[in-house]
Amino acid sequence: MAKGGGNAGLVLALGLLILVASQCFYVEGATHIVGGVQGWGPFAYNEWLAKVPKMKAGDQLVFKYKPGLHDVTVVGNKGYKSCKVTGRPKQLRSGKDKIVLKKGWNYFICSAPGHCFQGMRLAVKAL
Repeated sequence: MAKGGGNAGLVLALGLLILVASQCFYVEGATHIVGGVQGWGPFAYNEWLAKVPKMKAGDQLVFKYKPGLHDVTVVGNKGYKSCKVTGRPKQLRSGKDKIVLKKGWNYFICSAPGHCFQGMRLAVKAL
């Protein structure tokens, strides 16, 4: 038997133990479908927000909608209140967009003409 052969097995076992232990401490955030079964469309989201548990940083929002008809635009408080897009905001258009919430307020609107004023805007505070 070659010298040091037992060390390789010990290193492998230790590496596996570390890998398994690290998975025990990984906590994935919750996933929330914006608007529930109705998805992302022109209606007020206050009722939907009242039904979902408190959201936390790391939770994921999923916006489901018909591509080409709507979008999801990440804005600040000013853009949310005015329904105006300024600068170069992050815009998503896949129809199944996923956004991970950051701590604090997160604001989203649909930038299609008139849609934000019809209710396609969402303000979420993540704890």
